This record gives sequence, C-alpha cells and structure tokens, in this order.
Amino acid sequence: GHLKLLFLLASLSGSAWGRFGQLFYLEKGLSTVQIGAIEGLMPLVGVVAASGWAVVADKARSRKTVYLLTTTLSTITLLLLAWSALVQRSFVRILAVSIAYRFFTSSGILDAYALGCLGDNGAAYGRLRLFGSIGWGGGALIMGAINHRWGFSPNFVIFGTTNALLVFALAHYVPADVGHGGDAPRRPATRELLKTLRSRPLAMFLGEMFIFGMAVGIVERLLFVYVVDVLGGSSLLCGWVVFVSSMTNIPVFQNSALLLKRIGREGLMIVAYACYFVRVFGYTYLRPETRWWILALETLHGCTFATLWIASVEEARALAPLGWEATLQSLLQTVYYSLGPGCGALLGGWIWHRQDARFMYRSFGVAVFALFCFRAGALIARRKPPAVGSTAVGHPVVYLSDELLPRGEVAVT
Repeated sequence: GHLKLLFLLASLSGSAWGRFGQLFYLEKGLSTVQIGAIEGLMPLVGVVAASGWAVVADKARSRKTVYLLTTTLSTITLLLLAWSALVQRSFVRILAVSIAYRFFTSSGILDAYALGCLGDNGAAYGRLRLFGSIGWGGGALIMGAINHRWGFSPNFVIFGTTNALLVFALAHYVPADVGHGGDAPRRPATRELLKTLRSRPLAMFLGEMFIFGMAVGIVERLLFVYVVDVLGGSSLLCGWVVFVSSMTNIPVFQNSALLLKRIGREGLMIVAYACYFVRVFGYTYLRPETRWWILALETLHGCTFATLWIASVEEARALAPLGWEATLQSLLQTVYYSLGPGCGALLGGWIWHRQDARFMYRSFGVAVFALFCFRAGALIARRKPPAVGSTAVGHPVVYLSDELLPRGEVAVT
C-alpha cells in the first residue's frame, strides 16, 4: 500500500509543474529558443545528478534516506521560482533556479526501491506504475482548470503541499531499505557494475533509449508551447492533453505482465515506435480550428510511453548486477528522461526556430520510423528458419548475452 501512495504523491506533485513549466516560461516572456534551452539543459544536469545520487544510495545502502533528502531539497529549490522579486522576467535567473532544481533529482531510486520490494515478482511493477499515471493525469486535468482560471501561482502551492505530504509519507510510513532479491544484505562489488557498464548489450540498449528519448523530448518539453503558440489553445486544453494521455497508460500498466509474456520486450518497443510516428505526424495536420482533435492523438500515448517503459524497466532489471539495481534504473531514467529529452529539446527548439514546429515534429517522426524499421526487420530476420549448418538466434530478450541473463536462463547463440 505504501508503494502505491508514493507513486501517487510523486506524480501528483510532478503534474503541478511538469509540462506546465512551459506555460510559466511563456508567462515570463521567454522565447521558444530560451524555453528549448531550459528544457534541454535541465535534463542534461539530471544526467549527472540522478546517476550520482543512485550510486550513493546503492553504495551506502540507503535508498530511503537519499530519496528523502533529494525530494526535500528539490522542492525548496523549485519554489524559489515563485519568488517574483528573485526571478523577475530574467532568463538567466530562471535557468539557474531550474538547473539547481534538477540537480536534486533521484526518481530512479523510487523505481529501484519498488522493484526491491516486489522481489521476483517484477512484472507487478506495471500495476504500481499505473498509480503514477492516475496522479499525473488527474493532477494535470485539475491544474489545467486552475491555471486557466487563476493563473500559475496556485501551481506552486499545490506542488509544495503534495511534496510535503510525500516527504511525510517517506519519513513515517516507508520501512528501511529492503534486501535485493531476497539475498542477505551485502555491499555491492564495484567490479560487477563496471563489467556491466562496459558490456555491449547495455551500450546498445541505452543507445536506443537515448534516440527515442530525444524524440520524446519534443513532445514532453515543447508540446504545450505548440498547443498555445501555434494552435491557439489554452492551459485548460493542455490539462486535458495530459489527462487523456495519462489515462491511456492505465490499461497498459495494469496488464503489463500479460503484455510482456505475450508480446515480449522487443514487440512492445516496436509498438511504441509505430504509435509515436502516427502521433507526431498527426500533430502537424492540426490547425487552430481543429486543435481539440489533439486529444484523439493523445490516446496513442499509452502505446507509446507505457509499452516502452515496462519493457525497458524489465530490461534494466535483467541487466543489473546484484546490489546495483538502483544505479541501473537511474541510468535508464537518466538516458531516457534526461539525456535524450534534453538533447531533443535543444535540437527541437533550434529546428523550430530555423524552420517551424511542424517540420520539427515530422523530422523526429521520420527518425523514430527508422528505429521501427530496424527493429521490425531484425525481428522478422530472427524468425526465419535458420539455413542448413547455421545457428539460430532467437532469444526473446534483445541484447542479452549469457553473462547478463537472469539466473537460470541461457542465451541461444
């Protein structure tokens, strides 16, 4: 029960800022290039910060303490943006506070903690994660209506309140760190982590997450700007966009174990790439008079984000050496949520400035379609009957080699 509460509160507080931060920047008079720079540089700071906090948490075996500390400090830092006399309408000051806020991010620790509690039942992670979708979508719908009626100031109040509740729940109701997979606590060996970090399977997996993360960046970091500036929408429509997209995650997360069993990790990634292509190309055909049709396109979000996320979390779980689970989960989140989207937002903002928003979305759509063709082609090739005298390659988990497979599994090579 406490895990559901943590995911719900964390996503509720995130929805009060999250994508609505783009509207705050517009309210302060920042340009598209400046917004792209902030939304791009913030995740890049998170690349170092999240991974560093995760290493500290794993090495010191203190995930709860580290997550409690970073949540408190990140909340205090972000609330500085509500101090008008401090930030004024200065791009440099807003950028400085935003970067400081991202320095105290450690969301991967929560995922690793949850997976540690679940033990061998890691497939149940999706049913926990759906509470995050409920909080994110429901919170965004409420925030959109509030923002439309009273402006941005209530966002800071709700952000601070929900994070205070999260810190209280962490401190009083969450037990100390659990063991790893039922094994007796032991200090993890650094050489095991270094061996995994140098492995080809992990490099290929993270490389793919980086490319798709860049594509996701122009949706997560710039979509509200597109809705308001190009389509003439309001914060109310922005709230509905997040609500609809988040609600489509729920059935995917609820049935994550079944989807992983029936479709597999690679199949889920192919579905995500195909839906992303359709979704962003659909954005480019919208006009101010048809802007509410964006909600129909957002129904593809569950098949874009949730499918890829449950597949990638399981992949990182399988690759993680014993005792380094939080580090691998944070590394995944760093690449997919920070490094990729950060570079995507920077590049996307530049393309938008040089061309236009529709060209930007179509460009990234084509890039993801190339990933789809590569993945689908590789899957079809592996399913063909092997030639006489050859060896079949058909392990259902992509990238894994014998040394990185979960215990009891053998790769077919």
